[in-house]
Amino acid sequence: MKKSLWISAAVGLASAGHSAVLFSSLVKDGNTGHDGSAVITYSNADDDWALVSRPSAPNQLQHAVVKPASGWLGDTQDYRWIGAESARGFPGADVPGDYVYRLQIDLPGSFDPSSQYAQIDGRFASDNVGYLFLKSYSLGPGYNGHLVNNSGATPSTSGGWTSFSLIPTLGQLSGTAGNYSLDLFFVVNNAGSSNSEVGLLVQFQEARIQSIPVVPEPATLALGAGALAAALARRRRR
Repeated sequence: MKKSLWISAAVGLASAGHSAVLFSSLVKDGNTGHDGSAVITYSNADDDWALVSRPSAPNQLQHAVVKPASGWLGDTQDYRWIGAESARGFPGADVPGDYVYRLQIDLPGSFDPSSQYAQIDGRFASDNVGYLFLKSYSLGPGYNGHLVNNSGATPSTSGGWTSFSLIPTLGQLSGTAGNYSLDLFFVVNNAGSSNSEVGLLVQFQEARIQSIPVVPEPATLALGAGALAAALARRRRR
């Protein structure tokens, strides 16, 4: 599913060449820096993740797998950071501003939002501050509409995870019956006025489809209460 290096100098970037991740393989294949069977080699692209917007910057592979910079969480055999590729796979010196990464998730064709719900649990870290959106995103002060945000890693901190648990509504899904998908957008703000590293680390921990619990009608509840009361009365008489 992953491909080789992809480079663009555009400020607004198209997602052509990027593939969606299957819901059933999200826990490994969706992780940044992982192709579903193993971590991706440093300096190579994680093409499940698309950089859809960034500040004006030099030609760099902005969704490359990179080695952790100073202050970042360490990577493992389950995930690696993605960011701007430079020599030897270390993050580059990126201009300040917002970098928007998108992951598209294909739900099973049998998914029926009238009787089922999809739940996705995971965590993410970023440098600097990162914001998680569903289906669409906003930029600028306040980052209106984000679900959760990560305070971000800097050279003076150890960095840290922010957990998320998503149960998207029908309005937050794309597509139609038999072909639903979900877009996750992570907006990473590279703060300050000088160039510095930008990075995103995402690990999915669970992805499941479950049936929506059936809630009894009020009349059914009343009948049940009446039957219980009658049974208790009979028991007392005995």
